[in-house]
Amino acid sequence: MRAVTRIQVAVVGAGPVGAVAAYFLAQQGIDVVVLEAASSCEEDMRASTFHAPTLDMLSQLGIADRLINEGLIAPVYQYRIRSTQEILKFDLTELEDELKFPFRLQYEQSKLTRSLTDDLCGKLVAILNDGADQHELLDQYDRQRRTIMNEFIQSQTIRNKILMEESSELALQNKWEEMRRINADDELRHDFMRQQSMLQSLKDEARII
Repeated sequence: MRAVTRIQVAVVGAGPVGAVAAYFLAQQGIDVVVLEAASSCEEDMRASTFHAPTLDMLSQLGIADRLINEGLIAPVYQYRIRSTQEILKFDLTELEDELKFPFRLQYEQSKLTRSLTDDLCGKLVAILNDGADQHELLDQYDRQRRTIMNEFIQSQTIRNKILMEESSELALQNKWEEMRRINADDELRHDFMRQQSMLQSLKDEARII
């Protein structure tokens, strides 16, 4: 094993985000060291849903097929109105002309992390930088994805907080009436699914130079 005298990027934590980030940087030929206090991957990670843009990104890393083969594909998701027992269905296959992966994938993130870290053990030793420009990659991330993802997460967090704190029966009825209207209209339903699958966020990101 070669001694590494200079490291360009240190990733703190070998969880799903840290493992994917390190894997991507290693593929770009950038020196990466991953710092993790635990001796093994956590087994009880709660998150297990992968959305279409995430699968798109993992596909570019060459690992999406592995997850899809082992996971559960869910093209349809539902909103349930408990007061009336109604079920509003949203089928992502309606956006198959726009989405490479028109479904959500259920796959434990602990499995993703373990798989990536096993691969990284070889990659991080084998790949030592010979000129890759990490600044250009990180600047692009700052301009594009971080900006748009922060906007998406903040808007969703605020929306969910308002819904959770809403106690007015009339307001809840209005919310579900709006969901019925969206679900019944093809154009509104497709726009809603674009927002929820973060497809619109990716389109907004691509406009940022």
